[in-house]
Amino acid sequence: MSAFVYEFARTQRIRAGQPAEVALVQELDRLGCKRAFVLASRSVLEASGLESRLRNALGNRFVGLHSGIPAHGPQESVLEAIHAARAAQADVLVSIGGGTPIDAAKVVQAALTHEVQTLEQLRALALPTLNGPSNLDHGPNNDIWIDRRQVDIRSVR
Repeated sequence: MSAFVYEFARTQRIRAGQPAEVALVQELDRLGCKRAFVLASRSVLEASGLESRLRNALGNRFVGLHSGIPAHGPQESVLEAIHAARAAQADVLVSIGGGTPIDAAKVVQAALTHEVQTLEQLRALALPTLNGPSNLDHGPNNDIWIDRRQVDIRSVR
């Protein structure tokens, strides 16, 4: 497959045909981001060896990693990620894995923007959303859907 970039309207892009860490570095350069905080599925990191590749490719731009959010994103675990991203002074969030890290990155982004510090503040930030999942992988939860500077990188080989 030849490398390509496809741009959607607004903020969504797909990069394919190159390793994820190469595409990520190019996206960080494009966005002017210097401090990448990664939210990732532990199983994806362990199965792929991606963590070491990301650390090597990003160098000092890799400022943190949180891979401790279980399926369906318990709020306490998301709050830990919020505190870690804030302490790292991240200027971009990178999500790697399935729905849990991607959804968690959206909540972390909103929480950082609104200076959320506590579980009560986090709960006040989210409006209840009733979901009608079309598959068994998703259950009911409280979601925030905010896309501002989310970068979703997938490696296609």
